[in-house]
Parts: sequence; structure tokens; C-alpha cells
Amino acid sequence: MQASMCDETKPLLDIEGLAYIGKIGKLSIHVCGKNKKYIVIETVEGQRLCSPCADEDVISLSVKMIEHYSKSAKLVSS
Repeated sequence: MQASMCDETKPLLDIEGLAYIGKIGKLSIHVCGKNKKYIVIETVEGQRLCSPCADEDVISLSVKMIEHYSKSAKLVSS
């Protein structure tokens, strides 16, 4: 399921790094098992990237970091 949605799978840290430099356009969360989820992002260039399947708590924390970094990047660039 994941592979068909994404151009590539990247570690959470790489996805958070893209948010830090303002490269994330859209973000969605998908279920991949019991208490497991993964993140799908679309970069500002249109590439769709997935995170690996991970515990809900890990994904939740990563989403908070991505949202924080994305907001910070917008403030810095304006």
C-alpha cells in the first residue's frame, strides 16, 4: 500500500529535516497496522515521500516536530 503512494521511503529524521528547511507542502498520516502509522508528505517540488511504519507515539511526535519546523521556516523566509 505504501509503495504505490510514494516516490520514495525516507527516515523520519530526513522528513523532519525537509520541514526544517521549508520543503514540505502537504502532510498526511496513514494507518499501517495495529497502533502503527506512517507519514506521507508532498514536497514543494511535488515529490511524495513516505516514512517507515512506526508506533503511533513516534509518528505523533514527529508530526509535531514537522509542523513546528514548517511554521518556523515560513517565519524565517518571510
